[in-house]
Amino acid sequence: MMVIPKKRFGQHFLRDQNIIRKIVDGAGVSKDDIVLEIGFLKKQRGL
Repeated sequence: MMVIPKKRFGQHFLRDQNIIRKIVDGAGVSKDDIVLEIGFLKKQRGL
C-alpha cells in the first residue's frame, strides 16, 4: 500500500535512510527503545 502525503495536512515523509540513521544515532535510540512521535496538529476550518 502506497501512502501519499497530503500538502494540506502538512505531511512529509522521510525516506532517505542515511538521514534517518543520523537522526536515530543522534537521539541515542536503540532497537529496544520505544519511540512515540507526536505530530503538530493545526486546527483548520472544515476539519
